[in-house]
Amino acid sequence: RPPELRGCGSNQTIHQPGMFGSYVRWEKDVPCPTDSIPAGAVLSDAGYAVHCAHSAPRGPVHLNLMFRENLAPDAGPVR
Repeated sequence: RPPELRGCGSNQTIHQPGMFGSYVRWEKDVPCPTDSIPAGAVLSDAGYAVHCAHSAPRGPVHLNLMFRENLAPDAGPVR
């Protein structure tokens, strides 16, 4: 969810940065997609996340991908 909805009580709107503490090797709050964010910046973050996950010591990373629109379908049953 977008940063302006954090803490409003809705599903998936908690403050996620830092929620895994020292258990992750790297974390990033990736901004909501816009035309002003170069694709290369997002790919660089993804590449760095993979690098951190596979470098010694190997371990999890956390990318918080914020979207303004729901990823669920607009109509029909939710599975």
